[in-house]
Amino acid sequence: MNLDYLKSFYVTVKCNSISKAAKILHLTQPGLSIQIQTLEDEFGAKLLERSNKGVKLTDEGKVVFEHATTMLSLENNIKKN
Repeated sequence: MNLDYLKSFYVTVKCNSISKAAKILHLTQPGLSIQIQTLEDEFGAKLLERSNKGVKLTDEGKVVFEHATTMLSLENNIKKN
Protein backbone atom coordinates (compact mmCIF):
# COMPACT_ATOMS: atom_id res chain seq x y z
CA MET A 1 0.00 0.00 0.00
CA ASN A 2 1.30 3.39 -0.99
CA LEU A 3 1.08 5.94 1.85
CA ASP A 4 0.92 8.80 -0.67
CA TYR A 5 -2.16 7.23 -2.24
CA LEU A 6 -3.71 6.89 1.20
CA LYS A 7 -3.02 10.57 1.81
CA SER A 8 -4.62 11.42 -1.54
CA PHE A 9 -7.70 9.43 -0.53
CA TYR A 10 -7.80 11.24 2.83
CA VAL A 11 -7.54 14.70 1.23
CA THR A 12 -10.21 13.79 -1.32
CA VAL A 13 -12.63 12.83 1.44
CA LYS A 14 -11.83 15.98 3.42
CA CYS A 15 -12.41 18.16 0.33
CA ASN A 16 -15.47 16.16 -0.73
CA SER A 17 -14.19 16.59 -4.28
CA ILE A 18 -11.66 14.93 -6.53
CA SER A 19 -11.03 18.16 -8.45
CA LYS A 20 -10.45 20.24 -5.29
CA ALA A 21 -8.20 17.58 -3.81
CA ALA A 22 -6.22 17.33 -7.05
CA LYS A 23 -5.50 21.06 -6.89
CA ILE A 24 -4.38 20.86 -3.26
CA LEU A 25 -2.20 17.83 -3.98
CA HIS A 26 -0.80 19.33 -7.19
CA LEU A 27 -2.06 16.37 -9.21
CA THR A 28 -4.21 16.11 -12.29
CA GLN A 29 -7.77 14.93 -11.76
CA PRO A 30 -7.17 11.75 -13.79
CA GLY A 31 -3.95 11.11 -11.84
CA LEU A 32 -5.76 11.37 -8.52
CA SER A 33 -8.58 9.16 -9.78
CA ILE A 34 -6.01 6.52 -10.74
CA GLN A 35 -4.49 6.64 -7.25
CA ILE A 36 -7.88 6.14 -5.64
CA GLN A 37 -8.74 3.37 -8.09
CA THR A 38 -5.44 1.66 -7.24
CA LEU A 39 -6.35 1.74 -3.54
CA GLU A 40 -9.79 0.35 -4.32
CA ASP A 41 -8.18 -2.45 -6.31
CA GLU A 42 -5.74 -3.21 -3.48
CA PHE A 43 -8.52 -3.36 -0.90
CA GLY A 44 -10.90 -5.15 -3.24
CA ALA A 45 -13.68 -2.70 -2.41
CA LYS A 46 -15.17 0.52 -3.67
CA LEU A 47 -14.17 3.27 -1.23
CA LEU A 48 -15.98 6.27 -2.70
CA GLU A 49 -19.29 6.93 -4.38
CA ARG A 50 -18.61 9.58 -6.99
CA SER A 51 -21.26 12.02 -8.22
CA ASN A 52 -21.51 15.53 -9.63
CA LYS A 53 -22.16 16.67 -6.04
CA GLY A 54 -18.83 15.31 -4.79
CA VAL A 55 -17.71 12.10 -3.17
CA LYS A 56 -19.27 10.02 -0.42
CA LEU A 57 -17.62 7.28 1.59
CA THR A 58 -18.90 3.74 1.21
CA ASP A 59 -19.02 1.54 4.32
CA GLU A 60 -15.63 0.10 3.34
CA GLY A 61 -14.37 3.62 2.66
CA LYS A 62 -15.33 4.69 6.18
CA VAL A 63 -13.16 1.95 7.66
CA VAL A 64 -10.21 2.81 5.41
CA PHE A 65 -10.65 6.53 6.17
CA GLU A 66 -10.51 5.88 9.94
CA HIS A 67 -7.31 3.86 9.56
CA ALA A 68 -5.86 6.43 7.14
CA THR A 69 -6.46 9.16 9.71
CA THR A 70 -4.54 7.16 12.32
CA MET A 71 -1.72 6.20 9.97
CA LEU A 72 -1.21 9.73 8.65
CA SER A 73 -1.21 11.09 12.19
CA LEU A 74 1.46 8.56 13.16
CA GLU A 75 3.50 9.49 10.10
CA ASN A 76 3.26 13.15 11.05
CA ASN A 77 4.36 12.40 14.62
CA ILE A 78 7.35 10.39 13.40
CA LYS A 79 8.43 13.21 11.11
CA LYS A 80 8.25 15.71 13.99
CA ASN A 81 10.67 13.67 16.14
